[in-house]
Amino acid sequence: MSGNSAGYNALSQVGISFDSSGKLSVNSSKLSTALTTNPAAVQALFATGAQTEDSLVKYASSTSTTPGGKYTLNVSQIATQGNAVGSAAAALTIDGTNDVLNVKVNGVSTSVTLGHATYTDATALAAEVQSRLNGSSTLSAKSMTVSVTQSAGVLTLSSNQYGSGSTVAFEGGSAASALFGTPTSTDGVDVAGSIGGVLANGSGQTLKAGNGLALDVLGGATGDRGGVTFTRGLAVQLDSLLTRALGTKGSIASSTKALEAQSKDMDAQKERINSSLAEKEKRYLAQFNSLDSTISSMQSTMAYLAQQLTALNSTK
Repeated sequence: MSGNSAGYNALSQVGISFDSSGKLSVNSSKLSTALTTNPAAVQALFATGAQTEDSLVKYASSTSTTPGGKYTLNVSQIATQGNAVGSAAAALTIDGTNDVLNVKVNGVSTSVTLGHATYTDATALAAEVQSRLNGSSTLSAKSMTVSVTQSAGVLTLSSNQYGSGSTVAFEGGSAASALFGTPTSTDGVDVAGSIGGVLANGSGQTLKAGNGLALDVLGGATGDRGGVTFTRGLAVQLDSLLTRALGTKGSIASSTKALEAQSKDMDAQKERINSSLAEKEKRYLAQFNSLDSTISSMQSTMAYLAQQLTALNSTK
C-alpha cells in the first residue's frame, strides 16, 4: 500500500497474514502492540485518510481516484470571516429609542430587538447583541451564527462562516448607529494555495486539488505548511478490488462468461459427436443387416448344393 510512510505499509506489520492454506491468521500479541504504540498508523493502514505535518491543517475528503502519496502544501491566502467594525464606543444604555438592530449576515437579513438596560460595560453589551442575533430564527434556520467582541468599547460583529460568502452589513434599525457608529464592513476571503505543487481551488477554509484531495486550513501563516501524507486504506482498496471483480465487466463476470461460452461450445461439440455416432451406428447396422442377409443366402445355397450332391451320389 502506497502513501503511509509515517506508519505501517503491510498487514504483516500489525500481525495479520495468510497461512500456507490461504486462511487469514492473526497474531494477537503483535496486533495489540501495534494498536498500543501507534493506533493512528493502524487506522491509516485500513482507512482512507491523511496525516498532516501542520496541526492547523486537517484532512477533509478525497475521491475514489485520489492517488496515495505525500503532497506538499503551500498557502498563499488564509481564509477570513466577514465582519463589521464600529467607528466609536458603543452606547451602554439601550431603551425604546435604540433597541432594534437590522443586519444582513452572509446574505440573510434578520431583525432583533435588544433588551432594555444600562449595561455594565461593552463586554456585557456585546454578549447581549450576540445572544439576540444567534437566537434569531432567520439565522438559525440557515445554521448561521455570529460573534460579537469589543475592544476599548468598540464593537465588532463577525460572521462565524469563512470565505467569500461570509459578509456582514447593517440594514438600518435604531440600534445600529448607537452601537456601531459608522461601521466599516469587510467581506471574508477564501483560502488559496497549492497542493502537490498544483494550484488548488479554495472555498472557505477548504483547499481542494484537482485529484480530489481536500484539506481544511484552519489558520496559521501563509507559505510552506509542510507535507500531507494521503493513504488509500487497505479496506478501501479491497472494497474497490471486489467492486471491480464483482462488477458486470469485472474479472469474475468475464471468467463466468468465458466458462459459459466454453460450456456451450462443449455442448455443441457433444451434440455433433452424438449425431455423428448415430449416423455411423445407422450405417454399420445397415451393413451388418446386409451382410447377415448375404450369409443367410449363402447358407441356403450351401444346403441346396449339399442335397444335390447327396442325391447324385445315391444314384450311382
